[in-house]
Amino acid sequence: MKHWFVLSFVLFAACAPEPGEPAEIGPNKMYVEGESCVPLVIKEVIPVGRVCLTIYKDILRVRYTTEERWRIHAAHFWMDFGLEKLPVNRAGVPILEMFPFVDEPFKSVNELVLSIPLEEYGFDAIEDVCMPENVYMIAHARVFRAMAGGRFQWMEAFAQGYRLREYGAPAMYFKRVLNCGRNPDPTPW
Repeated sequence: MKHWFVLSFVLFAACAPEPGEPAEIGPNKMYVEGESCVPLVIKEVIPVGRVCLTIYKDILRVRYTTEERWRIHAAHFWMDFGLEKLPVNRAGVPILEMFPFVDEPFKSVNELVLSIPLEEYGFDAIEDVCMPENVYMIAHARVFRAMAGGRFQWMEAFAQGYRLREYGAPAMYFKRVLNCGRNPDPTPW
């Protein structure tokens, strides 16, 4: 059931602007209606927040938010067209420090935003026509919360999706479809 929930969100771009939209969002710009959010979970099922994706022009914004007493100590994000280039160790566990997008704020926060330039992945905001592309994403956050007695509970959280390995570390990835501005058929594929 959780996999169906993850698959139900798809990023897509629209063909033409709606009446009354700002001029900078036109038929030649890449954008998404609203946000696509995925639960941020520890141990695969315990929700501690959300990871939301939004495209503005040629930037993918990845927003991590935590709930209740959880705080973000570090965030790691990886995206590509397949899992072949994912940096992993011999056991198949992702090497988070080698992810291309990392943020470790000076102060721990409950909201953090990473900006991913889509031009690094071949998406051009002014391209006339492009085919939608399946992308694989891993969103990780090192989270903590204060416990009684001045102690802290530290956990590794991932955006909920498919497990990378059947056993061992609960690293998960999810898939989305990215689309550019004036595609003749902007529906998700």
